[in-house]
Amino acid sequence: MMKSTPKRHLWGIVLAAGEGTRVREFLAQMCGGRGIKQFCAVTGRRSMLQHTLDRVERLIPRERILVVVSTEHRAEVESQLAPWPTENIIFQPANRDTAPGILLPLAHVSHRDPLANVAIFPSDHCIQHEARFIRAVSCAVAEVERFPQDFVLLGMAPDAAEEGYGWIEPSTRDEGRTTQGVQRFGEKPDPATTHALLSRGALWNTFVCVAWAPTVCNPVKVH
Repeated sequence: MMKSTPKRHLWGIVLAAGEGTRVREFLAQMCGGRGIKQFCAVTGRRSMLQHTLDRVERLIPRERILVVVSTEHRAEVESQLAPWPTENIIFQPANRDTAPGILLPLAHVSHRDPLANVAIFPSDHCIQHEARFIRAVSCAVAEVERFPQDFVLLGMAPDAAEEGYGWIEPSTRDEGRTTQGVQRFGEKPDPATTHALLSRGALWNTFVCVAWAPTVCNPVKVH
């Protein structure tokens, strides 16, 4: 008798521990409170974090979504995440930027579900076409199911030479793949480089990504 392959559940990690210091004064004036970006209601009455969680719940059940927050934002967390499972709210002891911000909740996922697939979402995106976005994430999940050794990163077709964003230069698509490889990254390039990237067909880096949990800490191929 053939052994059945264990089911790989999909978990979500929402990164909400950033300080957003560059825009805090502006957002405090516009939205009130302390102006912490992810907790501000930039559109409508719900914060950017709450909008993000609503989107992610269209794809992943709440019990498998972890939210990474800062101990410095406890008042905002208690106000906005009161209905959330307390075991799924991960307080960072200190801000050590993106990589530790991912590895900390990933350790929680790996402890609870070692074979999980993981989708990672920033908490400060405004997304107009949410159904299209969820379809794109679902395609990334399907690709990771087929190629668990790869790390799939979502890019977005740009409409301007935006200097404040990260950029992805894709390589050619391998046969049988729905994704492309990554040739190189550009992080907030200067104006001349930004226009060159736009002309070469580079994409904006959304930092929304999907991977099989055991591969995240090992060298992987990014698509």
